[in-house]
Amino acid sequence: MSAWLFLTLSWIVALENGPAAAPPKLRAPWDSAIVIGASASAGFQNADAFGKHPGIAPFLDAILRRKTDQTRSLANALFFTNPEHIGKSMIEDAIKADPTLVIGVDFLFWYGYGNVKADSERAARLETGLSLLERFSCPVVVANLPDMSGAIGSMLSIKQVPPADVLDELNEKIEAWAKARKNVVLIDLAGLLEKMRDHEPITVRGKALPKDVPLLQDDKLHPTLDGLALIAIKSMDALAQKNLVPPGELLWDPAELVKVVKGGGALVPAGSGSKSQ
Repeated sequence: MSAWLFLTLSWIVALENGPAAAPPKLRAPWDSAIVIGASASAGFQNADAFGKHPGIAPFLDAILRRKTDQTRSLANALFFTNPEHIGKSMIEDAIKADPTLVIGVDFLFWYGYGNVKADSERAARLETGLSLLERFSCPVVVANLPDMSGAIGSMLSIKQVPPADVLDELNEKIEAWAKARKNVVLIDLAGLLEKMRDHEPITVRGKALPKDVPLLQDDKLHPTLDGLALIAIKSMDALAQKNLVPPGELLWDPAELVKVVKGGGALVPAGSGSKSQ
């Protein structure tokens, strides 16, 4: 076969097949992160500091040293009014956004808490919440259920709070569910909230939080800005331990993180030699 004929045939084949498709771009877990959940994730009662309800999303972006808000929040402070309907709708919206990472620290809260005819119903309600989360194939951060009985009489009624033994059973169910799924990252929010209430020392990657910094609001239910920063850091730390985010490039200092989110601190780009680890 002559060179001319070979080139002609190659040209015809190329026209028939079209240009070679570019390989699909690989997305990192943090590229398209979405927050789902209730009032804590939505930033309840933190409006005075920002002029808006920022929730946990801007803290996640600041930890990742993003200069613009990229994490989308679907968290809803009215989640408690109808967990089944609002939770399902929230998951549908999140799936449509094709996320690479889902942060749902308090998504399961109102599937365990809330008004029920009998406490025996709480396990089935929790199964509903867990089954919704199973629709994600990307990494999902969830938390166990903390003991919020201290908020009875202020933000919660006694009927909304599961008894201690029921709460333990629900958390065992969450832990077993998370262990059975490689894409699920579980943080111990129950243990963290207990330390918050008791003003015990809390250390994150070598950084100790000052004891005099309130992490819960006066309602004993919702985190302060410092509390949100801590929860955000704990979420990212859990992801880093599974090599889903690069730990050496993240902002781990809670105090600095709050300053950045409030606009009073400078966001130093990763790799600049001024990292907090």
